[in-house]
Amino acid sequence: MLLLLSGLALAQDPSTIARDEIRMPLTPSEGHDVYMGVFDHSNADVKRWTSDTEGFTCEPEGDLLQVIVRRETWPSAVPNKVICTADDGRKVKARVVVDSIKHLAMFVSDGTLVMPREKGNASIFTGPPPEENIVVQTGKTGSLSVRCEVRPGPELRVVVEPENEDGLGQCALQDNNGTMVRVPVRIVTIK
Repeated sequence: MLLLLSGLALAQDPSTIARDEIRMPLTPSEGHDVYMGVFDHSNADVKRWTSDTEGFTCEPEGDLLQVIVRRETWPSAVPNKVICTADDGRKVKARVVVDSIKHLAMFVSDGTLVMPREKGNASIFTGPPPEENIVVQTGKTGSLSVRCEVRPGPELRVVVEPENEDGLGQCALQDNNGTMVRVPVRIVTIK
């Protein structure tokens, strides 16, 4: 068992592997492509497994079940737990712990701009917009009062103030053909 776990650790950065839980940031901002939780489960590899949470996979390896999230499938909302169900009905519950040295705002796989922030702080994203043909303008969501601005380049700047509530909003931007481009924005306060 220890040898197998060591083999998994050699395959990727050991800081991205946790035993009996998944430890991951809110966005894949730390340069790692995969985060994994490893769980003991006898004969896990003779069963077919499904995850109850989009973006996470349940992959058996001998007597271990790996619950994995990858950069290319990163969810916009990080759950508290992921449940893997085997074809025989057995379940493995994986607790998800949000853990990061520094949380960075960034786009995730479904096109949502995730804006993590420490309690009482603002969050700012400055970077390329999801589409290159966005024109220079300012925009604002109605419900979350997120400030969205496109600068020459184009460069998208989104500001979430400390008093803004957590939730899902959007930036309503325009491309150079006059078509409205809606960019989903998720505000998450780190607890």
